[in-house]
Amino acid sequence: MNLLKIEIKNIQHIQSLKCEFDLSKHGLHCIVGKNGVGKTTFIKVLQNFKETNFLDKSSRINIIKEDSYIEYQFNEEKFRFDSDSLDNKYILDTKDQLNQNIQNNIFTELPLPKGKRFNAYDRLGEIADDFRQKFALSEYIIPTSLIDIFNEVYQNDKLENLKEVKISDISYYLLPLDEQNYIREDDFSSGEYMLIQIYKLIQDKNKLIVIDEMDISLDAAAQVRFIKVLDNLAKKYELNIIFTVHSLAIMKVFSSDTVDGSLYYMDEFEDKTTIEKCSYNFIKAELFQFIGYDKIILTEDKILCAYINYLLQGRSFFNTYKIIPCGGFGETFKIQETNNNHNILGTKNVKIVLDNDKFEKYKGKEFVYFIPFDDIEMKCLDLYRSKKIENFDEIDTKLGNIPKEKDKSKFVVENLIKYKKYTLEQLFDLINETNLKGVEEFKKNIVEFLDSVE
Repeated sequence: MNLLKIEIKNIQHIQSLKCEFDLSKHGLHCIVGKNGVGKTTFIKVLQNFKETNFLDKSSRINIIKEDSYIEYQFNEEKFRFDSDSLDNKYILDTKDQLNQNIQNNIFTELPLPKGKRFNAYDRLGEIADDFRQKFALSEYIIPTSLIDIFNEVYQNDKLENLKEVKISDISYYLLPLDEQNYIREDDFSSGEYMLIQIYKLIQDKNKLIVIDEMDISLDAAAQVRFIKVLDNLAKKYELNIIFTVHSLAIMKVFSSDTVDGSLYYMDEFEDKTTIEKCSYNFIKAELFQFIGYDKIILTEDKILCAYINYLLQGRSFFNTYKIIPCGGFGETFKIQETNNNHNILGTKNVKIVLDNDKFEKYKGKEFVYFIPFDDIEMKCLDLYRSKKIENFDEIDTKLGNIPKEKDKSKFVVENLIKYKKYTLEQLFDLINETNLKGVEEFKKNIVEFLDSVE
């Protein structure tokens, strides 16, 4: 199951959607989007492959129309669900022979009240006597891996004495209070109980786990730590976890190097829904709009943002402004286009600043400015190699082991600053010296934009 493609037509909030997920690397796939865009519907569609009448059971009447269908593709195998397969045109079914191995390796979890973890309470009540007997006879084991997860996520040893019992070959968990009393897993906090249920899914060897609203029940700091733990578990057990969240803290984790996962933005425009990989900065601008500024400058990354602020230091402007790093030149255009359609930034006075290596592709666009260097970090690398930036053993001993030029340039800049050889402003001074005329022209364009009354 290395590639998953899904096409959805006219089901509840989703009129038309095509998307795909690369499952070959094993890891996390985080989907975010505004309320009502169809995230829960998408999760239900995934479960519908495993449980073919799930949409009919779990949703309101008439979410299926005459032209509704779902097409699933796992690697090269395709399966189509539509209303032609049954006399009842408002239920989806398939004539295809489903791959049972794929079905058995998918698990989908919905939020309250439909989630399976919430429906497990009744089962725990039914086996209460077995629980008591197992505890009285000390027929339990110590779940070291789960205890480690709790310690990492909550940063305490509150559950250090956790025990695992097996009843009908299913694992359950309890925390002894004394020799006669204990707390059962369903009496844990909602966050602790959720972690246990996700841990069980992983131990059950599900290869694709899909969870809606995974951020509920955990505070922001615990969410971040849990995502990092979950990423390690996904790699260890070679599985993929697709989940939706509303948490900005979780989204931000995907902008760092601590999690090797993908962040997707689910959006709707006219009659088309999309799920596409996006940067954290793009999503932050889209969901948490930068309202209240007269002028906005969108940049490729944080170092470009810092460079513009460096050029503007000491100046005051009639207009208020914000410089936003977007995580890539493609993301700057996405935000600019979305702003043109929906005014998400609160102003249409928006300019994009790119490295000069994009000049040939985007020249002639009035809303785009180019810095006078192909790339700031690459320019610093050039100056380092030509000895115009002082060389240091801390950098030289490792630089040759880095294969890509772009990675070398980032390494040089980061370490010059890390070892306090240069400040970022001093590096900007040095590269400016290589093209003073171009710097003044670029600075003039930015100043005129921020000072202009429109």
